[in-house]
Amino acid sequence: MREWFDWVASQPDDPASTCRMYASEAIPDDPPRRYAEEDPKGYELPKCPPESWWPLPNVWLGVSVESQEYVHRVADLLNTPAAVRFLSCEPLLGPLDIRSLTGCKRPLEPRDCACWPAGLHWVIVGGESGRGPGIRPMHPEWARSLRDQCSAAGVPFFFKQWGEWAPRGIVGGGSQRGDERGRELWMDPDGSTRADDPENAEPWTEAGARSFAASGQALMRRVGKKKAGALLDGVEHKAFPGGACVR
Repeated sequence: MREWFDWVASQPDDPASTCRMYASEAIPDDPPRRYAEEDPKGYELPKCPPESWWPLPNVWLGVSVESQEYVHRVADLLNTPAAVRFLSCEPLLGPLDIRSLTGCKRPLEPRDCACWPAGLHWVIVGGESGRGPGIRPMHPEWARSLRDQCSAAGVPFFFKQWGEWAPRGIVGGGSQRGDERGRELWMDPDGSTRADDPENAEPWTEAGARSFAASGQALMRRVGKKKAGALLDGVEHKAFPGGACVR
């Protein structure tokens, strides 16, 4: 599927016929098979103009939106015909208000479809993974906010993973391979971090965790993707398209 968009982008003279010809060979009209294509930057999607053959019923289109800075990519996605449109918020690197696309500022309410962008069918969220020293943590409130936005709109929410870092209350101590494993950081909702001071740290307690959560801070521990898991507040979220606001 990546080859499809790369090839189309290299044919600027006649994108419509190029898309049609390549899609007829690369994506057979076979409903049992679904193709999910994510364009990380969004700008390639309009290369295929809205023609009568769109949308193909077994092709899902998505863009990466890592934070509010990149929410503008969603506009190109919404202007592109597709059976299902989705956001891949992975890695999630900052707070993201999807409802801002509709100008909605009122508090979340159940089944508030008017505050959700029409034609956006699915949201995938996950933290950053990898083995380098620059892997960034995902603040729990960023993931919770997207979960709650999707819940209010009746749109399916898929929490893929915490990534390399997870909230300290989820996993225990003990570093694993490499000097980075076992490292802890205090993280504020704006994404700023500071190293934990283990010599002056107070013992970890559930009450202490609730107190820090109330202040918006999160103590993140680098434990590795496998150990961090994919539970958000103890719940697995693996929903697929089919929510009440899908239209």
